[in-house]
Amino acid sequence: MMPLSFVREGAVVKVENLAGGMSFRKRMAELGLLPGSVFTVLRTGGGPFLLKIGETRLALGQGVGNRIFVREI
Repeated sequence: MMPLSFVREGAVVKVENLAGGMSFRKRMAELGLLPGSVFTVLRTGGGPFLLKIGETRLALGQGVGNRIFVREI
């Protein structure tokens, strides 16, 4: 398990844990990022993370990305 910031571009990952309070977890759930969710990392580093969840693309800031722990599958 590792933070999203350690994942390479193009990796397919599964959310294992969200490190934050209830409001953070609620916001991530609204975006479709729940423990067990699977997505592709399109871009890392330098700016926001760009994720592909199904047909949706999502940009997350570095601070948020560091609180999402994933496992590469």
